[in-house]
Amino acid sequence: MVKTSCSNLVAGAVMALLSMHAFASEGEIKHRIAIMKALGGHMAAVAVSVRGEAANAEDLPFHAQSIVALSRIATRVFPASSAGNGPSVKTRAKARIWNNADQFETALTQFQRAAADFSNRVASGGVASVEAGFQELGRACKGCHDEFRRKN
Repeated sequence: MVKTSCSNLVAGAVMALLSMHAFASEGEIKHRIAIMKALGGHMAAVAVSVRGEAANAEDLPFHAQSIVALSRIATRVFPASSAGNGPSVKTRAKARIWNNADQFETALTQFQRAAADFSNRVASGGVASVEAGFQELGRACKGCHDEFRRKN
């Protein structure tokens, strides 16, 4: 009887640990999605300004600095424990992120550099320079999305 109880206790502990990992993974996925949506929001706000659709140029430094900050966070939101989908949350992240970690890290580094360059251009001023920096930043985003993100 004691042996069976001990076995049940160990089995229960193992199941609890596995469940905690599943919840942690799901939380990490939710966090990553929120970070990427925030990044997309800043990019959309900049795009409206760069295209001249809104007179919000005074907000560009805030958005540029936020993109730089989020580019730093982006390097931490793809831990191996967040690979795949959670029980109640789906991700567009491809397995290629974890299977080709070096290539993904290179893409993130390019994104960080483009974000910093864009922020510097915004700080320096000049419409043509800001537009060029934003195009470069967009290419860095697209390069990562094309390789590492599912369409739907």
